[in-house]
Amino acid sequence: MRIVLAPVGTRGDVEPMLALADALCARGHDCVLAAPQSFAPSAARASLPFVSLGEAFAVLERGERNEFRVIRAFLKTLPELYDGMQRATEGADVIVGAMMCLAGPSLARQRGIPWVYAGFSPHYLRSELMVPGGIPVRSLPRWALRAFNKVQHLVVPTILRRWSQTEVRLGFGRPADLFGHMALQGELLLAYDEELLNTPTDAVGRLNQVGVMRRLDVGASLEPALERFLDAGTPPVYIGFGSMTHRDPERLMREVLDGVKRAGTRAVVNAGWSGLNAPDLPPTVHLVASAPHDLLFPRCRGVVHHGGAGTLHAAALAGVPQAIVHHWADQIHHGWRIEDLGLGPAPTTITRFSARWLAETMRRFGSDAPMRSRARAFGEQMRLRGGGATRAAAVVERAVAEYRGPPSR
Repeated sequence: MRIVLAPVGTRGDVEPMLALADALCARGHDCVLAAPQSFAPSAARASLPFVSLGEAFAVLERGERNEFRVIRAFLKTLPELYDGMQRATEGADVIVGAMMCLAGPSLARQRGIPWVYAGFSPHYLRSELMVPGGIPVRSLPRWALRAFNKVQHLVVPTILRRWSQTEVRLGFGRPADLFGHMALQGELLLAYDEELLNTPTDAVGRLNQVGVMRRLDVGASLEPALERFLDAGTPPVYIGFGSMTHRDPERLMREVLDGVKRAGTRAVVNAGWSGLNAPDLPPTVHLVASAPHDLLFPRCRGVVHHGGAGTLHAAALAGVPQAIVHHWADQIHHGWRIEDLGLGPAPTTITRFSARWLAETMRRFGSDAPMRSRARAFGEQMRLRGGGATRAAAVVERAVAEYRGPPSR
């Protein structure tokens, strides 16, 4: 089959789809990666044909933090996204989308092929038992959750209007709501570990709990300077905020360096999209532009990160404690989940992040033996559950074999 994999998001959305591509290609299929332009090198490293979907979310790389401005900027890229998806899906047998692949369900209907959507957290689902991502409370009465599900789209009418106008202009009809459009028109892959992030019992849709999809890059390695740093002393703490950006990265870096100094330990700092840097680093701190989590995290004392699903699963798989500095969306609840499972200390927000909190967290990574033991045991069990990409590939094949035409609206 010719399978189009279309993650429209950041690295945490693209990497699992590359793992799925590996599994599908191993089963004899041809895969194409359709993604934002900045992921062309990722496709090349995975030996996948690539179709650019424009500059979706490029504003994040340039430092924009306001959620509404990010979404408005994304909507300006819709013409590029639809044009790219039109090219990518010519002759396709199935489309597998992730994150904000708005064009995927519509083009699947138009071309008469199945649509599969991958969600990397239960917060992609609609539920009256789970507080939606972005709301900083652990629980709400069911009536409040029901009301939120009904009115959430009224909060951003301009965004929905722009999106609907694009769909109507291209002849696809007006979508009723975002979740129904993305997640209810085909098979839904729950591409996360079911013990780490549990699925609410009232979730709707054609659910397939496949587990975390991770790609082991056989040719990956740590840069020589990082290898030398790791070999030169005790295991460091990893500190990085992935694709999150910050208005004042210099201040954030000062807090990081002060926290490391107070803790009296070593650290690997990932610059990420924040651009963390400093003119003079102490010998206890090593800065990297990026590094393979699967190789680095098992050699660390603990992981401090933003709470994105990809980094969350990588730290859990490595069997090391983790602490989350959440910024927005599902990261809030990911942090609480880590605390509830005893795999790390209580999370904090990026606005409350401080050298004092970081120092206390780093010390606890070294002193809390029961927490380290729980993290190690959880990682062992999670690795045994593995195989998420293989299970997802089987779902994609079944979706094509059983397809009987697009669902009625």
